[in-house]
Amino acid sequence: EEARRAMLAESEARNRAELLRVGASQLTEGMERERRRMAMDLHDQTLADLARIARQVSAFRSRGVARTAQLADLEQEVAGCLAELRHIVDDMRPSVLELFGLRDAVEAHLNRSVARAKPPIAVRIADTSDGSADGLSETLRTALYRIVQEAINNAVRHAAPSRIEVQLASTATTFNVTVTDDGHGCGAIDPAAQGGIGHMHTRAALVGARLRFEPADRKGGTRVVIEIDRESAEAEAAACGTAITQAQPVAEAV
Repeated sequence: EEARRAMLAESEARNRAELLRVGASQLTEGMERERRRMAMDLHDQTLADLARIARQVSAFRSRGVARTAQLADLEQEVAGCLAELRHIVDDMRPSVLELFGLRDAVEAHLNRSVARAKPPIAVRIADTSDGSADGLSETLRTALYRIVQEAINNAVRHAAPSRIEVQLASTATTFNVTVTDDGHGCGAIDPAAQGGIGHMHTRAALVGARLRFEPADRKGGTRVVIEIDRESAEAEAAACGTAITQAQPVAEAV
């Protein structure tokens, strides 16, 4: 009986040790995935805001004067950047996306991105998907929003466009978002590139989306197309979130 009890105790200890080992491994993977996600979010939003503020400060310095209204605008920009940083640090989803859906979140970001552009940039957003984006999983919607967000940021910062258009469309089996600008064009795109474009490809791969860059027309410009097969993308998104979900109880126990 003592030998049997000793064997059971040893077996339970081994099981607990293995459970802790597996849990720690899952927790580490989940933390690393979250670290990469936060790095991409900081690049796609906060760094873009700070770059815009830096350009405004540089313009003030070159003119040698800043009016009260300009300083007030700059203060608002800094406050907005701080709010977005707190938003990311608190691991919150984009509030407009959470409350009102993908279309409104994209429109809000589009309008904010071009608000201070000189010369002005015209914008247009069209949704022919009948709101089907909001039937997708939370993980998938957030990934789509971040990819579109970076596409808009890139157009505003690098392409000098006069117009940016975003189109949401769907069929029975697919959903796609297209961001089109009439700027300089982007040339050949390396999917393994570092920075924003690399992050876009990473996000697309994580949720099983297809991402491509192409000329908007013969005159130039760029069209960014994100397309997903609904069933396969939902499976990919669920698998992507599994490790983090499984790791959370282990973290709480520790």
